[in-house]
Amino acid sequence: MILKGLKSWDLAASVDNLKKKFRPMYGNAIKFWGTVSMINHIFMPQLYRPVFTNACGAIWQIYLSYMTNNKMPQIDEIAEISTTGGIAMQK
Repeated sequence: MILKGLKSWDLAASVDNLKKKFRPMYGNAIKFWGTVSMINHIFMPQLYRPVFTNACGAIWQIYLSYMTNNKMPQIDEIAEISTTGGIAMQK
């Protein structure tokens, strides 16, 4: 998110983007890495722990790239989707 802000050099848009996406991404990071850590320490043999953690890191980077490059739906768009049965109407 920071690099995307540096590319556009629009401080207001970067701050707005950070406000919208930081909390969901941080919450998902806690859930994802907590689960990865638990699985890694309980079930993985010591020899395979770095491989497992690196594979999970690659998956996490894909998620971060997806979240950074896609627009988050606004509250009114979510309400419109739920009232139309999952099909968003064009405005």
